[in-house]
Amino acid sequence: MSPSITTTYPGCIAAENVAMTALIFPGSDVGSDSIIFGWNEGEGTGAPLARQPATFIWRAYPVAMANYHYWSSLFHSHYWGPGAFNATPYNYYGFHPYPDFGNNPAHLWEISAKGDDYTTTTVTYDSWFTQVARATGYFYEFWPDWPSATGKVEVTDSARGEAANPLLCVGDAPWNPGNEIYSGRLRGFQYYDAALSDGDIALELANPGSTRTPWYLNLNPTPSDISDKSGNGNDPTWITATHATLWTG
Repeated sequence: MSPSITTTYPGCIAAENVAMTALIFPGSDVGSDSIIFGWNEGEGTGAPLARQPATFIWRAYPVAMANYHYWSSLFHSHYWGPGAFNATPYNYYGFHPYPDFGNNPAHLWEISAKGDDYTTTTVTYDSWFTQVARATGYFYEFWPDWPSATGKVEVTDSARGEAANPLLCVGDAPWNPGNEIYSGRLRGFQYYDAALSDGDIALELANPGSTRTPWYLNLNPTPSDISDKSGNGNDPTWITATHATLWTG
């Protein structure tokens, strides 16, 4: 029998039992085509939320890869397609595991920004983590294991204008498709078009929509349903032909 979690959605009076599901991303070991879902007007969705202020909450279960690869879980980037990383200025950020070149094949948690990688503690594989990232002005924060401050990484960027064709994506790097596919499971997506306080983040984790309606909400995504459950209609799309596969609790 599959376990269930108790989840309250915005506008719900009573909690409901919801079977726990997640998206499985196979990593780049398997030679898969790129696997990305996200928001980009050129791909038929509305524009993503602005790069800042923003707060991102998700649940991650990283799985080690046999070979030594980069991998991606979330990018707010210039646009979709090769060359995006090299566009000027570097108006993007991401929150991921990053290869620890001194300890192959381990990975470190990182913020990717400013054309560089800012790393912290070693990734623990085969465990669920609640992860939170916040963009306030040009100050980025990432908690790999919320609410623990251990391993939290912070980066201060330069002032940069908004991209002309912004992309918010999950699952692979927009500038290196097929080579940075996330390895593991992702679920529990709560994205906000505001820089939530630590206290409000805790409240939103307990009850999404209790302090602010999420810009995007899908706690239990499936390959066939990554739609927005917040009521805002901010539905992403599978940008790539290949989709993640289904995990159930």
